[in-house]
Amino acid sequence: MRLHAPLRKPDIHAARDKLVSCRSRLAKACPARHDAVLVHFARLSFPLSEPETSEPWRGSGATKGRQIGPMAEFLILEVTSQSKVYKQKLDRLLRTEMRIRPRHGEFEVEILIDLNRDYPAIDLDNVAKAVLDGIKGAVFFDDAQVMRLVVEKRWAESERVLVRAWPRADQG
Repeated sequence: MRLHAPLRKPDIHAARDKLVSCRSRLAKACPARHDAVLVHFARLSFPLSEPETSEPWRGSGATKGRQIGPMAEFLILEVTSQSKVYKQKLDRLLRTEMRIRPRHGEFEVEILIDLNRDYPAIDLDNVAKAVLDGIKGAVFFDDAQVMRLVVEKRWAESERVLVRAWPRADQG
């Protein structure tokens, strides 16, 4: 099943909740169809696909960034659990190429980690904390402002970290 139109985030959350409910009922009623529901469930998981935009990446080399409306997006071609690495790379990018200032309020952050299978094992939570420390002071003042954090690791040809952060829509 393909989704023909992009879903808004609340629609995706509702669809995911329905699938979780359906999946458990279907697993009991018809174990043979259980795998098909799991495939659909996986397609709705975050992070979302790349946003369709003509906004160019700023920066060069191993660290790039762009701002798409209120969303800040960073691409770092290195995976580590050391926050000083992300802090240095992003600080250089933000000082020379981008004009992003930290904001108050609640934020949502998605971190997509691409790893080569030959890369040494690394814990998601350590990378996530390092990334949050790296963008702290650039996108938001403190990582305590992050109200929703989605981290995903997947296998790829090369290592990279894609970070998206935006103000939470339902503040209030």
